[in-house]
Amino acid sequence: VLYVRTESCDAEESIECNDDWLDLVSDQSLIQINAIARTTYFVVLDAREVSAFGPYRLNIRPAP
Repeated sequence: VLYVRTESCDAEESIECNDDWLDLVSDQSLIQINAIARTTYFVVLDAREVSAFGPYRLNIRPAP
C-alpha cells in the first residue's frame, strides 16, 4: 500500500492512496500528485497484511 500524506503521518491527512494488490502479476502501486511548493509530504510504504514484508523498492520521479 502506498500513501501520500501532508502535514502529519495521520491517516486523516492522506491525499492519495493506491494498493494494486489484486494485480497478481506485478504487485505494484502508482501515485501521481500535483505537489505544491513549500508543502511537506510524507510518502508511506506499508504492507497490506502482517505477513507481507520486503524487500521493497520505492521510485520517486518529478513529472516531465
